[in-house]
Amino acid sequence: MTMKILEVHYLGRTKDHNDGLLSAYAYLSTGFWGAVFPEDVLKKWFEIDFEPNQTQQPNKVETLYSVLGARHDANTDELRTAFRRMARQWHPDLCRESGAEEMFKKINHANSILSDGRLRARYDAGLALEATLKQEQVQANWVSKPYMDPYGYRSPLRCGNIMVTGVPRNGKFVVDQILEWQDIIKNNQTLVVSWPMGAKQPLEIWS
Repeated sequence: MTMKILEVHYLGRTKDHNDGLLSAYAYLSTGFWGAVFPEDVLKKWFEIDFEPNQTQQPNKVETLYSVLGARHDANTDELRTAFRRMARQWHPDLCRESGAEEMFKKINHANSILSDGRLRARYDAGLALEATLKQEQVQANWVSKPYMDPYGYRSPLRCGNIMVTGVPRNGKFVVDQILEWQDIIKNNQTLVVSWPMGAKQPLEIWS
């Protein structure tokens, strides 16, 4: 197993690439699709288990924490940082991805709940109840409904300097585990990427 830092300038949707496994190709700073992220690896990183043992098993539904890319035990400052990061990446003025406006609204909704101590406590109680009863996620007007994408899983972040472990295979680096995910920052500006419909390469905006 090899450890690498991949400068990913665009991460696509997970698909079956004729190998029976769902995975997403990553467009690297080198200008080609040089890495592969299996769907279960992405979900393990972004959809952290909310149970007390913190086993980091991927959730089957989207939570408000996964919308922000934050852990369940994140403190106030960590949640604020996660919100600002996601809001920057998905702001409709910067992101040209289809569904950017809807995603931006979801990010703001998640932040409105998790930044309020009383509402967050209620939400956490709902998650704990769901874990205890082993039922589908408790639904209420303050709980985000899971988004079921029929076209494959999309990582909530499209780019970043990503520390991973994995192995080279068929000319690409196949990721086994994500260790860290940082924004790409140059000259105090953060890279925001999207792939507009019909474009032949990612649109890069520094903000």
